[in-house]
Amino acid sequence: MTAFRPTSPDVWAASPETVSAILRSDDTGPDALHPAQIGVFCDHCGRADERDYLVNDRTSRPERFEIARRHLRAEGWTCTPDADLCPTCTA
Repeated sequence: MTAFRPTSPDVWAASPETVSAILRSDDTGPDALHPAQIGVFCDHCGRADERDYLVNDRTSRPERFEIARRHLRAEGWTCTPDADLCPTCTA
């Protein structure tokens, strides 16, 4: 089995098919991607958004949250250093 490599430089939420491909991969080095569940909570209403995102062992905790926040911003969330707000609370 060959190593899984994403086709895009921006690694966003991992689909079930992507997670399956990674789990079948024989790539185990420190730069190998693997799914990690990351949750972001709305600081106003408490809504949680938890998904699998692709990270590697060198991705720090703040970098992991930024991967999730970047994806959520594209879905209408407002994510700043001061607060994370879901689309309902942003409006």
